[in-house]
Amino acid sequence: MNGIVERVDHAAISVRDVDETTDFYMNVLGFKLLRRTRTGDAGASQSLAYVTLGDFTVEILPARPESLYEPVDQYRVGARMIALRVQDMAEAVEYFQSKGVEVSRPPSPGNAFTGVRGEIKDPNGMSIELLEWQSDDSINNDAWQPSNLAVTRTA
Repeated sequence: MNGIVERVDHAAISVRDVDETTDFYMNVLGFKLLRRTRTGDAGASQSLAYVTLGDFTVEILPARPESLYEPVDQYRVGARMIALRVQDMAEAVEYFQSKGVEVSRPPSPGNAFTGVRGEIKDPNGMSIELLEWQSDDSINNDAWQPSNLAVTRTA
């Protein structure tokens, strides 16, 4: 580390409905409510929520009114998605489907890691990646090497 940045503090997402999204993160994904806040004056106030999973926090805030109904495009410049690790992909997919969550990308072998990946959509249409790492492979494994021969580790 460079001595300036200590760690990731949180991720912020702009959503269509703070209450609906907070409920999804808590009651479907298993996050815990850290706090709720209201900012601004009575005429222009907005409600925010902060939810945590382990030591990861997501700040949920309302999108600008003019963008509420624009389609979500995860391939535009900006944050693409968050990724959640699951113990058992088949069990996770079954659980999310039972909750009415859209499985937007069915589980398939990871492109460059030993494991399985899939994607679900939150109530706003934003993608959430699901990862089931196998063996001791993980994003934090310093000795990681791609499992796909078409992928080359460059750093």
